[in-house]
Amino acid sequence: MKKIVGTLLLAALVVSLTACGGGEQKASEAPSQASQESKAAESTEAQSSEAKKDDEKVLELGKKVEFDTFDITIKSFSIVKDADGKPVLKYVYDWTNKDKKAAAPFMTFGLKGFQDGVETDNAVLVMEGVDLGIGQKEVKSGATIKDAEGIVGISAIDKPLDLELDKLISMDSAPYKMTIKDLSSLKK
Repeated sequence: MKKIVGTLLLAALVVSLTACGGGEQKASEAPSQASQESKAAESTEAQSSEAKKDDEKVLELGKKVEFDTFDITIKSFSIVKDADGKPVLKYVYDWTNKDKKAAAPFMTFGLKGFQDGVETDNAVLVMEGVDLGIGQKEVKSGATIKDAEGIVGISAIDKPLDLELDKLISMDSAPYKMTIKDLSSLKK
């Protein structure tokens, strides 16, 4: 298991380092050309914003999301407190392994939170009422784990929370998205 985790972490590091490399702007490209391209892109974006909304993958409570090697259904959300008394979004999910190999759910997907366009903190201390261990169990091919739990950090309870669900390691990221506009309505 340690070898698998180590290999996955190494792969993530290689992918992130590769993605960070950007090309330099050629001296022959004048700033005015870049400015014109930017204006054209903004115009195109404004015209096609409705089309993008149609193409966007939507995350819905209780609706199965299918990936190539697994399926996941987010069943519920609630607000709990972490060890420091800060609010955290708890989610409950079912996960089915469609791969030929056994896998642990927490190593296959990520649910990220964003507030004001900034990713929220996921380095949250474990707290009562959340069992992260269920999603860390190995699941054989074709098997399903039910009522696994996960958490997403919250920066401010009075601001909307944008969520993005995607494969943990993906070269062509196209996350499923949803927004929780009123987090206070999820308090127990």
